Amino acid sequence: MRQEIDWSKIRIPDVFEAKRRAKEERSRRLAELPFEKKIEIVQQFNEIVNSALKEDDDRRSAEQRSADKN
Repeated sequence: MRQEIDWSKIRIPDVFEAKRRAKEERSRRLAELPFEKKIEIVQQFNEIVNSALKEDDDRRSAEQRSADKN
């Protein structure tokens, strides 16, 4: 369950400390995963990156073709 945050009392160093703790917790949880699951996550991540790169390439090609017509 999440705690309510009183934004009027929070300080910048508190934000950075919370971010650091959250990152450490994510790293700990990932380290505990079985190797096969880690490989699966990396493959899924690579698929997302490749898809985004392809979409960007397609968009740039379409823009270039549009500029060439003008």
